[in-house]
Amino acid sequence: IHMMKVDVESTFEPIIGSEIQSKELIDYIKQHFSSDVLPLKFGKGVEAIDAAVQKLNSGEAVIIFPEGKFTPDGNLCKFNRGVGLMAQHANCPIIPFAIKGGFESWGRNRVLPKLFGNIVIQFGQPVYVDNYGENAEKEIAHELQSRVNFMKKALERRARYNINQKLHANFLDLMREKSDIYGQVKAVSLKTDDGYDEISYIDLSRRALKFANYLIKDLNVERQERIAIICESRPEFAVGMFASIQTGAITVPLDVKLTVPEHTHILNDCNPRILLCSSHYLDHAIEVKNNVPSIEHIFVLDDEEREHSEIQSVSALDSDIEEELGRPRSLDETALIVYTSGTTGNPKGVMISFGNIYSQLRDFEAMFKLTNEHTLLSILPLNHLLELDCGFFGMLYMGAKIVYIKSINPKELTAVMKEKGITNMIVVPLIAKMLKNSIDKNIRKQPKNVQRIFDLMYKVAKFMPRTIRRKMFKSVIDGLGGRLECFICGGAPLEDNVAEFFDRIGVPVFQGYGLTETSPVASFNSGWNRDLSSVGKLLPGFEGKIDPETGELLLRGPSIMKGYHNQPELTAEAIDKDGWFHTGDKARLENRNVYITGRLKNMIVLSGGKKVFPEEVEAVLEKSDKFAELCVLGHA
Repeated sequence: IHMMKVDVESTFEPIIGSEIQSKELIDYIKQHFSSDVLPLKFGKGVEAIDAAVQKLNSGEAVIIFPEGKFTPDGNLCKFNRGVGLMAQHANCPIIPFAIKGGFESWGRNRVLPKLFGNIVIQFGQPVYVDNYGENAEKEIAHELQSRVNFMKKALERRARYNINQKLHANFLDLMREKSDIYGQVKAVSLKTDDGYDEISYIDLSRRALKFANYLIKDLNVERQERIAIICESRPEFAVGMFASIQTGAITVPLDVKLTVPEHTHILNDCNPRILLCSSHYLDHAIEVKNNVPSIEHIFVLDDEEREHSEIQSVSALDSDIEEELGRPRSLDETALIVYTSGTTGNPKGVMISFGNIYSQLRDFEAMFKLTNEHTLLSILPLNHLLELDCGFFGMLYMGAKIVYIKSINPKELTAVMKEKGITNMIVVPLIAKMLKNSIDKNIRKQPKNVQRIFDLMYKVAKFMPRTIRRKMFKSVIDGLGGRLECFICGGAPLEDNVAEFFDRIGVPVFQGYGLTETSPVASFNSGWNRDLSSVGKLLPGFEGKIDPETGELLLRGPSIMKGYHNQPELTAEAIDKDGWFHTGDKARLENRNVYITGRLKNMIVLSGGKKVFPEEVEAVLEKSDKFAELCVLGHA
C-alpha cells in the first residue's frame, strides 16, 4: 500500500492504474523518494506509525506490505487498522496495489527464488481518507484489503486465459475475463472542467460487483426483473449497466431527451422496480417514479452535488465484494429492452439477447481488431444501440478506451481529440457533416495560394494510397487530434460528398446499415475498395434476400432480436415463421452488398397503380443546385 502526502495525480500519475515489473518500481521509488525502511516489530507499532507520519508530512511516500511475512499459500493476511490510523493522522490518500508472482517465485520453503519467475505489480485507484466516518481506521483497512484481494485474484485468473480461442456461453465470464486482462487500462473517461474523471477496467469491475451484491443481497433483485437507467454518457453509466447484468436483471436504457410522460409510458410497459439515474436527471427520475407504481427505488450513479440528498448514491452503499453473488447469463437470455418508435407508431420495446450482443462483438472485432492502444470518442447517447453495442460493449470487449464529452462543439471536440489521442469515432451523418464544414471553413480562411494547393492535392489524392493521403493532409488530421483512423457512421443516409471528403484525406467514414431489431448492425461498408453508394456487405452471420413482390430486404441471423416486449402479434408481423426479419426497407442485393433504395411505408401509389418511392425522386432532384433541401410527398 502506498501512502503519500504529495499530490497523487502529479507525482504518481505514471504508475496509478498501471502494471509494472518490480525492478521498475524500485527504480521509480529510488528516483523520487528516500529509501529508508521503517521495520514494524511487535510492540513497536506506535513508534513506527509516528515515524511514518513524519515522513508523510515531509512530502515523502510510505510503502507498506501489510502481510509482514510469507503466508503458506500466498493469500493475504488480515489488514490491521494501523494503516488507516496512519493515513488519518497524515490526511493523505492511499494507493492500493497487488502483486502477482511473489509467492510463486519465492515460496515459503524455497531457499532461492524460482528462475524466470515473473512478478507483476498492479496499482489501483487512490483511496481518500476523508470519505470515511467514525470507524475510519477499520473501514479503511477493510476497504484496502478488499481492493487488493480483488486485484490479486484478477491477476491470478488472467494467467489462465486463452483469449484467442475461447468462446463464451456465459456473458458474466466474458465480462470478468476482459476486466482481468485489461485491468490497468482506463476503460471510461469523462472530460470535465478539472480534467478527466476516469475508471479503469479493474475498478469498473469492482464497483459494479459491489453494487450488484447490494442489489441482490439487500434488495432481493430477482432474475428477469427490470432495471431502468436514465443517464447521460459518463463513466458511471458503465457501473450501473454491468451491475444490472450481474444481478440477472433486464436492463432498460432510456433516451434522456424524452419527456416525463414519454418515460412514464415506457416504464409502465416494462415495470422496473429500480431506476438508476445521474445527478443531472434526478429531479426527472423522481417525477417519473411518482407516475410509475412499479418503481420502488432510485439510485444516483455519480457523486456530483445535487438536491434530494436522501436519495442514495451508488458509491455510498455499504456492500462487500469478498463474495461474488453475480448470476451467470446465458446467451439466450434477454439482456436489454431498447425502446424505439422506428419510423412510426408508439415506442416498441425491442428485446435484445446476450447472444445478439455477442454476435455483434465478434463481428466488430473481426472488422476492426482494436486494442488497448485505441481510444474512442463517444458522442452518441448510450440508449442508441449502435453506440451501446459497438461504442460501449464493443470497445470494452477489445480492451480499448472510451472518452465521453459534455459538448459536441467542434472546438471542444478537436481539443479532446488531441488531448486523448482519439483513434475512432462513432457518428451520425450530421456530426460527420458538421466536422467537414468546420474543416472547410478553416481552409477558406487561408490565403488564396494555400487554398489552391489544397484543392490540387484534393484532386490528386484520389489516386494515392491511404498512407500517402494522410501525409498529404497531415495538417488537417492534426487538427482532428493526429491519430484519428476512421469514423463509423450510421443512423441515417450519409451524403456522398461527406464520405468522399474524409476518404480523400485518409480518414474514411465506414457506413453501416441496420435497425434496433438487428442489434443493430446488419451490413458494413469497410475496406479500401468499398462502394460508397452501398451501405456495405452483410455481416458474416447474416443471410439476406429481397422479397420478389415488394422489393423489401429480409434478413436472418444471430443478431435478430428476440421480439417486441408484450407485443407478440407485432413480433409475428416482423419475423416470419422461417425466421426472416422484414426490415421495411426497399433494397437491392449484389454480391452481399446492400443498396437501400427506399422505405416501403413511404411508397406512393399513383392512380394508375404505379408505385413511386420518394427517395428515388429525391436522389435525382438533389443533383440540381437549385434546391437547398427537398422532400417528395404524395398528394391526392
